Amino acid sequence: MPTYLRFVTPQHHEDSGVRAGFLGVARDAMRDPDTPHYSAEAIRDLIDWFEQNLAIPDRCTSTTSQGWFGLPRSVAPQVSAP
Repeated sequence: MPTYLRFVTPQHHEDSGVRAGFLGVARDAMRDPDTPHYSAEAIRDLIDWFEQNLAIPDRCTSTTSQGWFGLPRSVAPQVSAP
């Protein structure tokens, strides 16, 4: 089974409560009527690049990971958004 890296945002998905992926947030911004058309086109171009150049998993699941590469959370590097 391949391994995927998922980039998330501080925003949470309304239905599942999990952190929203950045492509989903980008799609929301692209579809927002307040987003200028030139910004929506640039977002669409970026999404197209990701879809053409990176594998897309069939489904995503939540896990109960014990931390970074299997290290206990107490010793794993802590990364947070600014």
